[in-house]
Amino acid sequence: MKERRKISFCTVCMNRLHHLCLTLPQNILHNEDYPDCEFILLDYNSGDDLEAWVLENMSSYIASGKLIYYKTTEPLYFHMSHSKNMAAKLGTGDIVCNVDADNYTGKGFASYINDVFSNGENVLLAAEQSANEMLIWDVFGRICVRKDDFVQIGGYDENMIHYGFEDSDFVNRLHMNGLQRKGIPGDFLTAITHPDKDRFAQDWLFTSLSNILLHYISPASSEVLLLLNDGSYKRGTIVDNTTGCAHDYQQSLYPTHNYEFSLLKNEWETGEWMNTGDGIQLFSSHTNTSLQYNEQQNTYLEMPANAVFYPLASDQLKHEMIFFYSQITNRIKMEGNMSQRKIKANEGKFGGGTVYKNFNYELPITL
Repeated sequence: MKERRKISFCTVCMNRLHHLCLTLPQNILHNEDYPDCEFILLDYNSGDDLEAWVLENMSSYIASGKLIYYKTTEPLYFHMSHSKNMAAKLGTGDIVCNVDADNYTGKGFASYINDVFSNGENVLLAAEQSANEMLIWDVFGRICVRKDDFVQIGGYDENMIHYGFEDSDFVNRLHMNGLQRKGIPGDFLTAITHPDKDRFAQDWLFTSLSNILLHYISPASSEVLLLLNDGSYKRGTIVDNTTGCAHDYQQSLYPTHNYEFSLLKNEWETGEWMNTGDGIQLFSSHTNTSLQYNEQQNTYLEMPANAVFYPLASDQLKHEMIFFYSQITNRIKMEGNMSQRKIKANEGKFGGGTVYKNFNYELPITL
């Protein structure tokens, strides 16, 4: 008789009740055929009505033990890696599976997971794109792994504080630790589509931005200057690798770059900025520079380089730039982990914090 492993479906929610209220009840129903599974819901200090909704609509599942509701009141911003680590630590199953708040598991997913892990211990399940299935962005985070393997590599890398590539890095390190990746069939990979803004609306960067300035260099590169409310700035050059090799016939046909866009030298210049009344002054460890504001043209002129910077007025462009920053910053860290063959993240200490279980605020649980 096939062994039944206990499975923990782990979902984190911060201001995504509008998605969770649709997916969570459905996911519980779709896995009723597998009794040895639990649903861990981590309320990551959500500012919407998540707690009230759970209390009103999901109490029967909590009473039966099928759903365990945890809440932390500590985070001010969403931290993808840290939140996933907390949720996984709270799971009591032999296998932990991340299910984003906008994801549907599909009918019988728990049984499928058990079948896969019954046929091989050194495996992980992850969403992937194949020749026959176009993987939508919203299911990249679906990863199932034995909890022992999760703990052994230190969970998700909490140095990746933004959105994107934390799941790819997690899978890479599991693979380097000897696990074989198996793809999740498309029947189990559906999600609610939504704007990219939903992905980073609770991110520290999104809530901390004062302005974004852009300087056109060439058809293949532009310089971006992110001004933050705390008086710090980040500056870098975005390179369009596809356009950059358009003059090279061989490169156009057989590109050697892995990504369409990259960051020049893989680093952001950082420093401090201040408003001078007639422009902006930038201070860094190696240079000071000023940008003179032209009110008539709504531009900033950097001296002595004569570089013209344009403020981004479009919310859509701002969102795309934030998305790029989040992705590229995490991607660089992922590539660093790969090149260093770094398997264990966070020095073994991950997912720390205080949570409360099933509305019992008299008994804090320290992770």
